[in-house]
Amino acid sequence: MILSKLFKKVFLTESNKEFPKTVALVGGSFKPPHAGHWYMVEQYAKKADEVVVLISDPKSAKSIRKTSAGTVITAEMAKEIFDIYIKRYNLTSKVKAIISAEPSPITALFKYVDDSLNDVNVIFGVSKKDDDLKRFKSAQKYYEENEHIHLIDPAETAVEPYVDKHGNNISATNVRNNIENPEVIKSYLPEKLTPEDV
Repeated sequence: MILSKLFKKVFLTESNKEFPKTVALVGGSFKPPHAGHWYMVEQYAKKADEVVVLISDPKSAKSIRKTSAGTVITAEMAKEIFDIYIKRYNLTSKVKAIISAEPSPITALFKYVDDSLNDVNVIFGVSKKDDDLKRFKSAQKYYEENEHIHLIDPAETAVEPYVDKHGNNISATNVRNNIENPEVIKSYLPEKLTPEDV
């Protein structure tokens, strides 16, 4: 059993050498994108040749996110914000944000791989926070027989949750509740943004 697992690990590591490119996919509804989301993108930009941020577009009433003033945060708004981050961090040649028609972030990732990728190593963007990793439990098995996709085990590439300089996690709820106050919201956004970006 141990030898079998070791062989499989060595085989998968060796087999990924035939694919020269690695693509990381980071999925979510990002309502709105904040420093924690951007931290994850940055971590994967260090590991992959290309990072695709897939913004899911849930339409159900319970999935619609509003600011405290009642403004609905749309997928288009989330993309605009990511585009600002990408430009400010000078990652336009490596990172792109796109809106998926899929309401589920997980479905969006699988669909993107199936429809758009071939002969690449794939990383699914996963946080070690809460039960995030459990959502990808079946991913390895799903791509096991696919000769054109090498999915790197999400447990091996999961990133630590972002913690701000005060030791706090950031939630999209906090960002939404304070979005009308630029002074407060600055602490929830990536550091390199200009006042105009904020």
